[in-house]
Amino acid sequence: MTVFPSETDNRLLFEYSNALAEENKFIITFISRDVYNDENLPEPVAGIQTFYENQFSAKGNKIHYLEYKIHDNFPILEPEEFNKTEAIKYKQILR
Repeated sequence: MTVFPSETDNRLLFEYSNALAEENKFIITFISRDVYNDENLPEPVAGIQTFYENQFSAKGNKIHYLEYKIHDNFPILEPEEFNKTEAIKYKQILR
């Protein structure tokens, strides 16, 4: 198994990554929708704030964190339901 950490200010990317992990039954080892207000955050993540995280946090954006274990040598399935509903929401945001 490979451990895959993902940290982003992009809510859509975070929700997609979470849906991908759930669709493929990856083992989610940690999830946070607001890194800098989460008391249970692992130390390596909590102790490092990048330049961009600092910028986005200052604007009021939450930083999301997802860590999961990927099964090696298994095909990865796209979360179909997410693609339909979130693609529509994303297109509406861009207008």
